[in-house]
Amino acid sequence: MTPYIGVDDPSTWPDDIKLAVNTWTAELQARGVPEDELAVKAGEYDGPLEALLNGHLLRAYHCTRLLDHEVEGIRLHGMRILDEQLVTDKLNAALEYGVLTDAQYRELLQGRRLDNPASGMKVESEISFVLSPVELQHNAWGFNPLLTSWGGEAIYWAHEKNPALSETLRSLGRPTIIHVALDPEHLPGALLAPSLAGPFVAVVAALSPEEQGAEVHYRAAIPSEHVLDLWHPGDADYDRFPDLARC
Repeated sequence: MTPYIGVDDPSTWPDDIKLAVNTWTAELQARGVPEDELAVKAGEYDGPLEALLNGHLLRAYHCTRLLDHEVEGIRLHGMRILDEQLVTDKLNAALEYGVLTDAQYRELLQGRRLDNPASGMKVESEISFVLSPVELQHNAWGFNPLLTSWGGEAIYWAHEKNPALSETLRSLGRPTIIHVALDPEHLPGALLAPSLAGPFVAVVAALSPEEQGAEVHYRAAIPSEHVLDLWHPGDADYDRFPDLARC
């Protein structure tokens, strides 16, 4: 058994998962499902795949921007789900470490929000990951806002139209990719787009890289032992994604 399963790397898939994914892919293709619908239609196999993943760990990636003490905190204590307390703790620590002024702290604390002001989408009580590094390679435009503004969406969303504060948030911390191992036990309660089985099927069907990704809104904390690494510009693992933010 491989210690971690990478959606993008079939050599890490256990034999029973390889067999199942190949079978599902063949079934979908035999039904005449168009290539651009395979990843979505594959969602009908999410339940069986969750069962096969039981006892394994699934590689995933989270893009953010972190201060040095936050990097150390994640290495030591893992990742917490997003909630009001996490945002408050981030701001309190930034004030304590002297990277925010009192005025900036108060404005950021007052403006924090757990929903997207444009779409109304809630991000509370979850951590967002992508399951394949292929997405980091081909969809950098979607990740660079997360990598270039400190604090995460709950902090920078409310201040994107405030030039002075936005500039401050862009000056703090370093772009960071957090590489983790997800416990499939928590996947049934997660929101997956387009599906869990989708990227597996897309790899077997040799679809375009754009079809091989999946996003998971994971509703559990990540223990420190499941934080595999944190990558920054200058690290070989980060630099293999040349279109991601450098500073």
